[in-house]
Amino acid sequence: MKIRFALVLLFAFASFFNTTFLSAHEIKPIVSTLDLSQKGQFNLLIELNAEALASGLRPSHKTTQDQPEEKSYKALRKLGAEALKIEISDELERLLAGISLRFDGEPALLSPERVEISEATDLTVPRITKLFFTGDVPEMAANFSWKMAAEFGSNVVKVKRAKGEPGVFWLRAGASLPPMAIIANSSAHSLQETVVQYIEQGYIHILPMGLDHILFVLGLFLLSPKMKPLLIQVTLFTLAHSITLGLAAAGIVSLSASVVEPLIALSITFVAIENVMSKNLGRFRMLVVMLFGLLHGLGFATVLGEVGLPESQFLSALFSFNIGVEFGQLTVILAAYLLLGVWKGGENRLFYVVQKPASLLIALVGLYWFIERIGLLEGTLIA
Repeated sequence: MKIRFALVLLFAFASFFNTTFLSAHEIKPIVSTLDLSQKGQFNLLIELNAEALASGLRPSHKTTQDQPEEKSYKALRKLGAEALKIEISDELERLLAGISLRFDGEPALLSPERVEISEATDLTVPRITKLFFTGDVPEMAANFSWKMAAEFGSNVVKVKRAKGEPGVFWLRAGASLPPMAIIANSSAHSLQETVVQYIEQGYIHILPMGLDHILFVLGLFLLSPKMKPLLIQVTLFTLAHSITLGLAAAGIVSLSASVVEPLIALSITFVAIENVMSKNLGRFRMLVVMLFGLLHGLGFATVLGEVGLPESQFLSALFSFNIGVEFGQLTVILAAYLLLGVWKGGENRLFYVVQKPASLLIALVGLYWFIERIGLLEGTLIA
């Protein structure tokens, strides 16, 4: 009991430390808003973290702590607006060359209007650079398509058309938005399209992108080979992360990824150590899983914040994303069951041989991620 109490105090202290002093920056995908609502003309707004782009950091790096490019990022983050504009000019030219906007298969000419960069004031907050472009839409054009070069990672495209509500599309690195009508034929995406899109996004946030969530689910699995303890834990975890996911998606709750991500890493360590200390599912474990589920829900919400939710199908999209997350978690659990032969029943000797070493390994990985995400590997916090 004393050890558990010490773990609780450690987590509380780390949470306070992380929330108070951490200033690691979240790496968000490039977000492009294409406005086709005016006849014969288009307007394009591209929002991005220019310092991350110039440093070589991409959306696959959850925060600026993930790569050695952090030093370059920090140096660029301290520059004033005009100095930064000069430093990133070549990168912005390369980005522009990597964008393919076509009307009826013919490339569109993007005419730069202006670049908006705020001054370097609060260095603990990532700076968003805005690029404005305009161009002509051919008079007889019926369709448009969009693609961003794979080197710029996953990206989000928001499309405003003359009819219908704006469409939001999450494109994986190198993926293209297929030809779509310039004038929408309906007021919104069909329910089937929305469900399929958001289930896919929820699933890939676990497999293959959510390694930290995968390790947490494996930590739940490694407590006991019995089905009942696992079902109780997964149910509590699901209920909890569904609550904060919904609240965050509705804009009621918000917490920076620079705070959430290190705490998620620490939650992995916490649960894995619990596996070594406990043999059965107790109230303390259930409470811990519930609390950590609330935390992981905020992590899931980061993806929805990037993709957005259609106003007319808000609940359908939110529910579909959550289903995708659950499918991903169930896939992880099923794979673990098959790998360790737990489904065969009996004494489950292989499970008990693997349980403690695997839990300790997961605990070490979680601890490493926590230290990495709060910036202590290089001995300093991000300025």
